This record gives sequence, C-alpha cells and structure tokens, in this order.
Amino acid sequence: MRIFWFIFLLFFICFITFGEQEDGLIVGSNAPIWTLAGVDGNIHSLADFRGKVVILDFWATWCDPCIKGMPAMQAIYKDYNNDVAVIGLTYCDDPEDAKEFFKTEGYNYILLFGAEVLTEKYNIEGIPSVFILDKEGKILHYNAGWGEGLDNEYRKILDSYLK
Repeated sequence: MRIFWFIFLLFFICFITFGEQEDGLIVGSNAPIWTLAGVDGNIHSLADFRGKVVILDFWATWCDPCIKGMPAMQAIYKDYNNDVAVIGLTYCDDPEDAKEFFKTEGYNYILLFGAEVLTEKYNIEGIPSVFILDKEGKILHYNAGWGEGLDNEYRKILDSYLK
C-alpha cells in the first residue's frame, strides 16, 4: 500500500510541476521572445505587442493547409482588431512572394518575415502552427495543422480570455 501512495504522490508532484503540455510547449509559460522584419520595413518584437492578445500564425505561400486557414485569420483580425494582434510569420518563403500573396488576397494583418529562425524556440515541426498568447505573452493555446472548426475554437478561446 505504501508503494501505491508513493507512486500516486510522485505522479501528482510531476503533474503539478510540469502542468499542461502541448507538443513540447507548456501552456501558461512565457512565449519565446523574438525580433523580426515586417512588410512595413520596420523591425518588430514580441514585446511590441504587450497588452494585446497575440495570435502567431506560422505559414508559407506553398503550404495549402496554411492558405486554407488564412481567411479565418483575416476574419479574426477584423473582428478583434482592438484586442488581438494577428501576426503572420512567413516560414521558408521569399519575402516578396509573401508580400505579393498578402496583397493579392487582401490580407492586412501584420506580416513578418524569417520565422524559420524561430522553429527551434517554438518547437515548430510543421506548418501551419498557431499560438495564442495572453496579454502578458504567456501561451494560452497551441495548434499544429488546419481543420474545419479551428476558427471557432480560436474564437472561443479569445472570447473566454477577453471577457
């Protein structure tokens, strides 16, 4: 019986210590910091967005699932513009191609270049990869891939946090 309680206590301590983990990232921990160039010609850092909820969308022009999810990102940007910064982070893409794609498709949320330098920090194993960060830069949610209904899931997370 002592062994049972010892194992139970050990499991409980590990659960409390490590928290909820999603694909190697701990929800609730600080998002890795970064500085990247933007389509506007300026340098941006994660710190620039303190005080806003941030959606980081790692994507590429050659990634079909990424492209399927982008209208949802644009809609979230439009609907939550005062409270949420939506940031498209191009991954292994020519900056001019990404810029032209955004222009052609009519996307006007923030576009930053060179996200491949963040893959190790953010444990990116594939794209699209989406992170939702709270106003202090802590990870609220992480998702890899795109599927029907994810935009509604993101909206529920935003609504719950922002209420």
